[in-house]
Parts: sequence; C-alpha cells; structure tokens
Amino acid sequence: MTTTTTTLKRLAVARQTSFADLSCTIQGTSIRRSRRSFVPFSSTHVVFLLKVTMPSRRSWQLQCTLRDVVQLHRHLAESTDDAGFIASLAALQCPKRPLFRQTNALVVKSMCCELDHYLTNLLKVCQTFAVSSTVPSAMAIETTMRTFFDPSAAAKPKPAATKS
Repeated sequence: MTTTTTTLKRLAVARQTSFADLSCTIQGTSIRRSRRSFVPFSSTHVVFLLKVTMPSRRSWQLQCTLRDVVQLHRHLAESTDDAGFIASLAALQCPKRPLFRQTNALVVKSMCCELDHYLTNLLKVCQTFAVSSTVPSAMAIETTMRTFFDPSAAAKPKPAATKS
C-alpha cells in the first residue's frame, strides 16, 4: 500500500511540473540601462516580463532579454541532431534587436508581439518533440527549456552542451 501511495505521489509531482502543459505570455517590458557601454545609443536594452502558466493555475514570472532568447535558440539548435526538430526550429524566426536598439513605444510593442509569437511557437515545437520523440536529445531539449523558464536560474540558458 505504501509503495503505491509513494508512486502516486511521485506521479502527482511529475504531473504538476509537466513540461508539456506549460504556456507563456509577455506581461510587460522595461527599459534598462547597461553600465558597460560608453556608446549612448547602445546603452539601453528592453527587458521582457514573461508569465509562465500551468493548467493547474500555478504561474510565475521571469525576466529575459532578446539576447537570452537568441542564446536559447542557438543552444536548442546545438542540442540535437534530429533533422525534424532542427527544421522546425529553423522555420521559427528568432526575434532580433531593432537597429540602434530603438526603444520607442511602437518598436517595443512590435518586439513584444514578435517575442510572444516566437516563444509560443517555440514552446509548442519543443513540447511536441519532447513528448513524441524517443531520441535521447529530447531530454536535453526539455532540460534547456525548463532552465530557461526557471525563475530561480541566475543565468538563463547556459547548461552544459550535450549532443546525443
């Protein structure tokens, strides 16, 4: 009886944190100054506030920049040799920073829309791959995405590169 209960508890925990059920949306933005730059037009960057939600209504927020998203995209492309996943990933347009890092309202709104569209589709592609694939690198893809969406992770997508 205790073995069954323990197993059910483990399954409940796994289900609560299921990668296949995550969704994310852009909740807001902020403009931050970079302390490292001496060039006036490149001294600011846009920080996006993401809300990650599970069907159980559990949600959390985290911040990311376009640089974090580009690093995530690059790391996902390097994490697997699966041609189908790489083709799906290549079909997604990774958002780019605007010329001269413009931060006017229309540019930031456009960046929000592009990033929301990209992250929604990227999450769907990664979820489909992680759930349906038997390739060992599917676990690396899921781990990379979990790390990116982890609010306690200091550095976004920088796990060790594992290619299977």
